Amino acid sequence: MDGVDLWGLCEVDGQAWAQQFEVGAEIGEPGDFNSVLGTTGSSDRLLILYDNQQFTEVDSFEISWANRPWYTPSMRPRSALVVRLIHNGTNQEFFFMVNHLYRGSGVDLDPRRLDQAAYLRQWTRQQTIPVIAVGDYNFDWDLDPSDCEENYDKGLGAMTVCGFDWLKPAHMIRTHDSGYNSVLDFIFLANYTGIISGKSEIVVRPNDFPDDSTTPDHRPVKAVLTIESSTGQLSLKEQILQRIAELEQELAQLRALVQQLPEPDLRGTGTQRTRARVRGLAVNVAWVVVFLNHNRK
Repeated sequence: MDGVDLWGLCEVDGQAWAQQFEVGAEIGEPGDFNSVLGTTGSSDRLLILYDNQQFTEVDSFEISWANRPWYTPSMRPRSALVVRLIHNGTNQEFFFMVNHLYRGSGVDLDPRRLDQAAYLRQWTRQQTIPVIAVGDYNFDWDLDPSDCEENYDKGLGAMTVCGFDWLKPAHMIRTHDSGYNSVLDFIFLANYTGIISGKSEIVVRPNDFPDDSTTPDHRPVKAVLTIESSTGQLSLKEQILQRIAELEQELAQLRALVQQLPEPDLRGTGTQRTRARVRGLAVNVAWVVVFLNHNRK
């Protein structure tokens, strides 16, 4: 899959697999990729890959489940894997998170998965920057209209009530090769209003199901996101004042250039040309202000 700047992967066997995925992510891409591999889950670990030309890493960490009432050391649940990144093109900072929540026995309302979803929501509400969360959440969003009354009860409701928003694909199709006609894999956004926008799709390839030794048993979910510049978070008044300051600096430079020009032609030709240039500059300034207002809606 070309043109991907940021990957979140589940069920990675270990460091050797992580290195292979990193090499694969770099194929056809101009930049190098860095990898962050989770430490939990034994041979079923989480992995984040990011283009280090597009992003700068601030921090990486895991959110452990060890303080949850259902936790026992023998469970070895996969801790949420989080990387704090700066998008270099906009200077916008955000968290990128990968999860693989408890499956339980089928599509039952496993209390561990419900608690994981609620805990992630609570953690997110304590943050002040956007959060992009991806992964296999095992929420079993049923695609059969006659069987979907409990869709929110399987964990999606605990995740999204006053917390995350599901970046729901326009075309829904099952994401797991199993007997269930449901979606297990999701992309969520939180703390993103006015900063991040986008859409997602479930990627379907010919003969991807049933899976075999060369294909995964989950379909990838791809998102195309737009990150606004950090200056886009300023109020309209602040943006206009900032632009006025920039224009004043440009005008000062223009005045200095004008001072270096020869004296005007007394017959009027040079004066007319100078006035034409000033009128043209005034039109450009007006266009900048109108454009700014239009962008801010």
